[in-house]
This record gives sequence, structure tokens and C-alpha cells, in this order.
Amino acid sequence: MGRFALNDDNDDCCWEFVANSGEEGALVVKETTRSDEKPHKKKTVDDPSDSFAVIVPHSPPKTIFSQLRKVSLFVILLSYLLQRYLPPAPPLSETTSLSTTWTEFLAHHFFQLGQSLTVLTVQIPLHVSQWIVSTITMDLQLAYERYHESQCRFRPLTRLLPVAGQPLAVQMVMDTIETWSHTKPLFVLLTGFPHTGQTTLVQAIVEELWSDCVDGEQRLFLATNWNQQWSQMTHHAQVYPSGAMIFIPQVQVEDTTDLLLLLRADDAWTSHTLVLVGSHTIGRSAIARALRQDQFHYNNTVLWNELLRRQGNWDAVIPFQPLTRDTLRDVVSLKISRLADHPVMLTDRFLNVWLDQAEYLEWKRRDTPDDEAVPFLTVALQGAQMLDDSPLWKRFLAGWKRCSKETVYQMDYWDGDIVLQSDEGQPGCSFPLL
Repeated sequence: MGRFALNDDNDDCCWEFVANSGEEGALVVKETTRSDEKPHKKKTVDDPSDSFAVIVPHSPPKTIFSQLRKVSLFVILLSYLLQRYLPPAPPLSETTSLSTTWTEFLAHHFFQLGQSLTVLTVQIPLHVSQWIVSTITMDLQLAYERYHESQCRFRPLTRLLPVAGQPLAVQMVMDTIETWSHTKPLFVLLTGFPHTGQTTLVQAIVEELWSDCVDGEQRLFLATNWNQQWSQMTHHAQVYPSGAMIFIPQVQVEDTTDLLLLLRADDAWTSHTLVLVGSHTIGRSAIARALRQDQFHYNNTVLWNELLRRQGNWDAVIPFQPLTRDTLRDVVSLKISRLADHPVMLTDRFLNVWLDQAEYLEWKRRDTPDDEAVPFLTVALQGAQMLDDSPLWKRFLAGWKRCSKETVYQMDYWDGDIVLQSDEGQPGCSFPLL
């Protein structure tokens, strides 16, 4: 109990020590007046009418740095005592020195302790968290793929996008897939002439069979070198057990027998695997003979029996005929419309000049005597290749780029120039074709 005054000039008020508050360094004081000093005016500490105040001295908050400072001071003191009053420290295992100071010994092991704490508190939790995240991500991705796999089914082939000039091949493919029992893989041989729509037909089959699947386009595997890509082909069939297609283009006639034996001997295929093998050197003579005799139609069982007899154990043989002049006209119209990104009408004069020029360029590259004419069948055998690889198409693209800013709805041919016309029939940009 004690007394002190906050203001010496105030004779009526002072403060008195009453009791310790229980907190270290904190005091409870009570305001008193001169009248409180009289015996009959005494009040107890518990009287609620008294004025109290708690005086707490300021102390800095305890932080981790203050704790580390205490630890460092303890380490320094311990190192000093050990070095001064104890025998030499044991030698470190990493050194060949016979004597080691306690400072070196403690510094070495405290460094190891710091590394261990870093591993325990940072590296291990980080590694575990990364493993958990990667595992959860893989599980979610697998569940997502399984969900779409369960929703994606092999649809029946009720219709198929038309392939220019190949109604027979389209119909035979539809019949073959429709009668497929799905108890074993299906091996189909596409034979005939090059650049006549084999790749287009394969893409149309994929779009129709798996149009409802998110990964429909990924179910097609194009094996350009089947000898080196065999493991990738079988893996692709295992990745998509509900339905996968493998297309092996441009197989030579001497390789088809060995390829079919390898396909049937491998048990990696699922019952929903469709393997299409394309060849440009098989059956061409039989198809050409049927064309000359005007017997190239679906009911020509003689032709199909001949192809099947020569090709052995294929589940189906699909023939592709050469493109006729009318078919090539459709191919040219379709390709130019795709280039313009909207339908473009081509006049008969334009198409006739185009095909005549294509036949002329083919005649210039002939291997026959100069006086021998080149039949149009030679041009037709080139198929759509006359558009992609010929100088005629490259010359057309160069002129098209100069006029690409205009909206074209019709093309005509006048006096050696291709004339682009608008939707109102007004002539616009023009460029030479020859």
C-alpha cells in the first residue's frame, strides 16, 4: 500500500496503491481525496464507488526473432564454455583432421540440423502436396475419360457423306459395317486408283460413327509407315476399346498378304477395331476391264469374286473407280467453293476450259510418241491430284490471291481470262488462266 500524486498542485486529489492486479508489472491504484483520509470516510477496495486504474508497463511483443536471439546467445555461450573448459570435440566424419574445435563441431551439426529442418518442413510437404495434386488430377482425368467412354458408343452407319464419283464404294462400305457382328476386328481393303477419294471416305466414316463423341476425331490413327508404327497402332486400339479406326494408306501389292497375316495374328485388336488398308496397285486391271465393258456396278458379282479371290482373307474389298469428267467437274466446283468459303457457281465454259487445259498439261508430260493422243482416262486416273499438284491449280491460286478481297459468286472464262463476278452479275477482277 502506498500513495503518490500525479499533480503536486492539486491538493484535493492523489492516487493510492491498492493491490497488485495479478499481471506481472501491473498495479491497481485508487483515486482518493483529502476527505478520504478521515477515518469515518474509509472505503474498501471492493467498493464500486471508488475510481480505479490499472497501470501496465509497456513490454515488446514476443516474436520468433526474439526466440532465435535467445537460442543464438545460448549456442554462443555453450560453444564458449565447451571450448574453454572441456576437452577437444570429436573429429568430424567428413574430415581427416585429428582435432576439431567445439565451434566447428557445433557449427557443422547445426548446419546439418538446418538442412534437416528444411527437408522436414519445406521439401517433404511440398513433395507430398505435389504428389497429391498430380494423383487427384490423374484420377479426375481418368474418370472424365471413362465417363465419355461410357457415353460414347459405336453408332450404326445409317448414312454417309457422299464421296464424289464413288457411289459404289460408299454403298459397299455401309453394307460391310452394317453387317459387322463386332465379335472380332474388321479388316477392309480399299483398292483402285489413286486420288479417287479413299482418304475422304475414311474421314466420312469417322465423322459418322463417332459424331457424338468428344474425342471422335482422335479415334482415327493414320499409319503412314505401318512397319515402324505397329506398336502405336495396337496401343491406339487399346486406348479406345469401344471403337477405333486405323487407316494404312498406299500399301504395295507385294505387302498386302504379309500385312493381313500380321493383322490377324495380333491379338491386341478389340472387337470394335476397324482397320482399313488402302492400295493403289491392287485390282486396277480388273476395275479397268469392268469399266471398258460397262460392268462396273454393284451387281457385278464377277468383278467382286475376282477381287476377293485374288486378295484372299480380307473381310471386304472396296473398289474405287477412276473419276469421270462429270465427277472432275464436281470436284473442281467443290474445291473452289471451299476456297471462297461460300458456294461459287462455275459456268460450263469455265469448267470445259479447265479440264481441257488439265488434259493438255498431262499430254505434255506423256511418255508416248508425239503423234499419239492422250485419252481422257489418263487425266481421270490422276483424280483430284490434278488440282493439288498441277501447275494449273498453282496458277489459279496466284490469281485468286490478287482478287481475294472481292466477294465472288460466279466464275466465267472470257478471252483467256478467268472473270470473277459478284452476286449482281457485274464483272469484277480477272486474271489469266494459261
